[in-house]
Amino acid sequence: MPDFDEKLRRFTETITSDAAADTQVILEEVRQRRESARRGAEDDALEESYRYIKQEIARVRTENGRRVARRQMECKRLLFARRAELSQGVLLSVRERVQAYVQTPGYADRLADMARQAVDVLGEAGEAGEAGASVGSPTGAEEYAPVGAPTDTSVGSPTGALGSPVVVSLRHADMPLAPALTAAVCGRAEFRGDSAIQLGGLTAKAANRRLNLTFDANFEDWKEKFFAEIMI
Repeated sequence: MPDFDEKLRRFTETITSDAAADTQVILEEVRQRRESARRGAEDDALEESYRYIKQEIARVRTENGRRVARRQMECKRLLFARRAELSQGVLLSVRERVQAYVQTPGYADRLADMARQAVDVLGEAGEAGEAGASVGSPTGAEEYAPVGAPTDTSVGSPTGALGSPVVVSLRHADMPLAPALTAAVCGRAEFRGDSAIQLGGLTAKAANRRLNLTFDANFEDWKEKFFAEIMI
């Protein structure tokens, strides 16, 4: 009987020992699986965090880029508006100065000089045309003479290009000066009012030749150059 008890004890110890060993193996496997799962979860979390950070960085960059672009557009709009405001102020100031000038006695003298210049230029062209000489541009072309061109005030032909009468157009407000201007050109031109002339000066025409000595034309030329310069 004692032998049986001893054998039973040993058998029990063997079983429990094997069970303990198996338990340790199982526990180790569980631990390893948990560790692997933990590392995998950490890797997944890190990867997810990295993706999130990249997305946020891209979003912030895009948002900042849009914000900067909107700010730039707003600054440009304000700049163009300010330029337009200043430009209109300058143009208005120039027009007011011209309008003030045409009210002075000096304007009447200037207008007389312009009339003599126009009649002389068109008269010389007419005399040259009648003589069969070229006047520097083909028939049908319009001529524009600068206000500061040399003037010959000698009395010439009462007609202009190719024997046509010289017609000088003025502002309607300048028509009261017509008698004095007629005397200034010794009756070599006919003076008419022209509603297209607003600022001052005159145009002169004989046949198909025309001189534009208006302040309006000079103002438009200057305005075009002015806007070209401020937009640089």
